[in-house]
Amino acid sequence: MQTSAKKTIQVQLGMLLILFATTVRAEEPMKRLSRSRLVSAQLVTKINVPPQLPKLKPKPIPKLSPTTTVLRWGEMLLKRAEAVGDYSCILVKRERINGKLGEHQYIYTKVRHRPFSVYLKILAPSSLKGREAVWVEGRNNGKLLAKDVGLKSILGTMRISPQGSFAMEGNLYPVTEIGILNLADKMVNTTKRDARISQLKVRFAKNTNVKDRSCTCIQIEHEIPNREIRYQLSRVYVDNELLLPIRFEGYTWPSRPGGPPILVEEYTYTNLKLNNGFTDRDFQL
Repeated sequence: MQTSAKKTIQVQLGMLLILFATTVRAEEPMKRLSRSRLVSAQLVTKINVPPQLPKLKPKPIPKLSPTTTVLRWGEMLLKRAEAVGDYSCILVKRERINGKLGEHQYIYTKVRHRPFSVYLKILAPSSLKGREAVWVEGRNNGKLLAKDVGLKSILGTMRISPQGSFAMEGNLYPVTEIGILNLADKMVNTTKRDARISQLKVRFAKNTNVKDRSCTCIQIEHEIPNREIRYQLSRVYVDNELLLPIRFEGYTWPSRPGGPPILVEEYTYTNLKLNNGFTDRDFQL
């Protein structure tokens, strides 16, 4: 009996020792894990503390060159004009043809940008009043549809080339180059071209009125005569509210040294009404 009791006690003690040892080994990883989490938490706390930033001196804004200034204006105007779906206006134009400066023409104009479409009807002068023209990109085999007045009205609706002699009579540019988008594009491309030939002199007038519209006038001038440059002096008037070009003046070189520049062309887009929702019906004769 004594021997059996001793064996039982020894077995029980062995089991207690195994259980204790197992418990100790199981607790050690937990302690290591807890210590690891504590270290990680300390690292995160340290990382999240913002470092002391050094005091920086503000750098002066670099002064832009005249060419860069004009190009930035032109690119902004291009983006603004491209965002316009369509518009109507009264276009007032005057051009010098064969050395003679013509009278002002007043033209009711509708323009749609996609696809590029133009409708024109002359309101004045009386000799041209009633003349109409329509051109739509990708339509009518590229032809301009036109109705004349007077004796030519008997011809009815004519289908003619926009660049042909009949359509270009009394005009410096074809109808395909009309509009505020083309004006902004012309400003950018002319500036890039001319800046490679001659240095630009640029002036800004921020409060200039064009009829009842407050505008910023951008004047670009070339001081050294060069016949490769079309405009010795040009002015673009940007509507301060719409941020669109609404007037252009172009002057060629003086006929004599020291003389005034000679007006070649001027265009004013008045009574602008944007995004009318024009359809193909608005560009028919």
